[in-house]
Amino acid sequence: APIADLASQVAQFRGLYPYRAAVICDSADAAVAALSRASDGGSDPRVILAQSDLTDAPAAFVYSGNGSQYAGMGLAALASDPAYARGLRKIDRAFGKIAGWSIIARMQSADLEAGLLDCAVAQPLLFADQMALTWALAERGLAPAAVLGHSGGEVAAACASGALSLDQALKLVHSRSLALQGLRGRGRMAAIQAAAEDVESEIAAFGGGVELAAVNSPKSVTVVGSADRIDAFMRHARRVNRWPAVLLAIEYPFHGSAVDEVASALDSDLHSFVPGPAHVPFVSSVTGRSAKGTDLDAAYWRANMRRPVAFLSAMQTLQDMGLRAFLEIGPSPVLGSYMAASLDSDRKPAILPSFEKPGQAGIDPVQRCLARAMA
Repeated sequence: APIADLASQVAQFRGLYPYRAAVICDSADAAVAALSRASDGGSDPRVILAQSDLTDAPAAFVYSGNGSQYAGMGLAALASDPAYARGLRKIDRAFGKIAGWSIIARMQSADLEAGLLDCAVAQPLLFADQMALTWALAERGLAPAAVLGHSGGEVAAACASGALSLDQALKLVHSRSLALQGLRGRGRMAAIQAAAEDVESEIAAFGGGVELAAVNSPKSVTVVGSADRIDAFMRHARRVNRWPAVLLAIEYPFHGSAVDEVASALDSDLHSFVPGPAHVPFVSSVTGRSAKGTDLDAAYWRANMRRPVAFLSAMQTLQDMGLRAFLEIGPSPVLGSYMAASLDSDRKPAILPSFEKPGQAGIDPVQRCLARAMA
């Protein structure tokens, strides 16, 4: 039978067993070759293997923040996926009118690795990649049942929800990144493997100078402060508490009190900012709860920069909404372990990456993302 007809019949009318495979192919011969290699124990990038008891489960899209970007991001999808490329070009044209430079040209630049250390470059590129992927998946019929963003990822989540238009979101990400750019070199951040309440108590005993920047899971937080205080607190946490502590490759004091110095610049840029209603449920990583689209005004985005990221609470809100499938949207997966630790394992959630780093040569990364979601 024609491969497309056969695939359609299997997808529409056959029950799903717990062990599954999705195959990326355009002919019966390609499907046979890929499945044969996989069944013999070999690795084939065209075959996605999965184990799940979920069927027809709506997926929450979880948009990553800083840390998922890398030099080379988006290039494979731009070259191989027409829907992603159309979306990225649309974003590029609109952003160019606001900022005066090209996102695509910057993605393709030879010195991007150094450029990504600048949040005024990293954040627009991250947003563009996330929205182009969201649209490319939507063209194939995969849309979010709810959205959540971690820190800067909230901008793409708000746009995907319908609360922000593309122009509003691009204006926001540009203004947000420029405001934060003034803080480069003013602080550092570290990941600590411990519960938030324990870390806060230890910060108080330590003598201050360090703040909680994110609660990522029940036993994982991010702290922020000046470089010397972060270094001293990491040594203290390792020596006194035996907590694993890792310095992050971030030269900004995100979500710390230093943000207060630049927040007025964002307020000025967004004085006439009027969001609309969300057509997709939006869960806030500022409050950890569901939010209306009309709540996402200038004051909200100031809080988004300043307040600790309530990712743990936000993930639990998604779970309380009955969601069991979670697709991370970003250039490379960074939130998977946080999501898994924040959810009830008895509910057997499916936690999936979208793009991979560096990806599979010769395979459309959007197709691999869709295959994972289907399996």
